Amino acid sequence: MVNAVGDILHSIQEAITASGQRMKAVGAQSQIQSQDSSMVVGVMNDLSHIAEQNAAATEEMAATIHETTRAVEDLTKAAESLNALVARFKV
Repeated sequence: MVNAVGDILHSIQEAITASGQRMKAVGAQSQIQSQDSSMVVGVMNDLSHIAEQNAAATEEMAATIHETTRAVEDLTKAAESLNALVARFKV
């Protein structure tokens, strides 16, 4: 009976040791997961910053296109006026 109790205690000790090793493995994987999550958050922040820069660049481009369109319209009107003035002079 003493041997049986000793065997049971030994198997309990082995189970506790195995459980402790699994807990360490889970802890290590949790740490890796936490590091990976931090990296993902960093990348997402970078992407957000890039998206903000793209939005600002798009707004600037739209303003430039609008200004260019107005300049083209003004030049077109000036060219039409010049054509009308030149048409008065017949050689």
